[in-house]
Amino acid sequence: MPRHTPWILALCLVIVCSFAGGYLLTRQNPTSNPADVSTPTATATSQPPTVADATTEETARGLRIPTTPEPPLRIQAAKGMMCSFDATIYDLRIPPDQITRLDPDTLTNAAATPESFQKTLSALGTARPLYRTTLTTTLDEESYAKVSNAKPDANGNFPPEPSRGRGAATQPISATGATFDLIPRPGSPGTIELDIAVTASYLLDFTVPGTLNPALLRTSEMQLHRAVTPTKPFLLFNADASTLDPSGKAVILITRVVFGQPHFAGDDLTAPK
Repeated sequence: MPRHTPWILALCLVIVCSFAGGYLLTRQNPTSNPADVSTPTATATSQPPTVADATTEETARGLRIPTTPEPPLRIQAAKGMMCSFDATIYDLRIPPDQITRLDPDTLTNAAATPESFQKTLSALGTARPLYRTTLTTTLDEESYAKVSNAKPDANGNFPPEPSRGRGAATQPISATGATFDLIPRPGSPGTIELDIAVTASYLLDFTVPGTLNPALLRTSEMQLHRAVTPTKPFLLFNADASTLDPSGKAVILITRVVFGQPHFAGDDLTAPK
């Protein structure tokens, strides 16, 4: 063996130990390597997250946060809010085979005014107004009106103003008339949620004078449960093709109803909105 071989082996051992020591130090303290040390960053201030931040975060979780509040599903009426109620029942006589040709949408559009509605009905057949009632209702409260007429008006004139009260009264066979039972409730914005039941008695032959013949007396019912728009007329229908008048015509009863704008007592309804 040459004389300098032991020195070469000792030098190699020193080099190996140096690399091994550096590796162990790196494993124990990773940030001791200058290449792993990042530059300092500004410390984040504690500010509340924005809606966009919340939306992004919640979307990542599979959730949804609306960016705008949802509109209320129901307008809460204040105690004492009222609205007007105007209803007219019309008697329309047409051939039985024409009933299916009546278009509710066309009739509703024609009901914008009483005059235009009467004109449209007269073009379909023999039409006349039977009963009318007007009253002031209170939202979330039941209202009841009764129109009675001892002698049906063959000339289309309206009977006297109705009597008002709670509960249905027994109507004698010697009189015809109508009752209106309704509960208007606050609905979604701009609407009234309405429950209404209308009952009307009429004569098959309204030209018969004097005491009513029970064989000519008929009673019809009309009901509705849906949202309606104040100041916009809507209609209730009752058609019976099985019962004909002496001339062979079917009797169609149509009730035209319109509510006024809900308001408080003393409000100026003519003021601009």
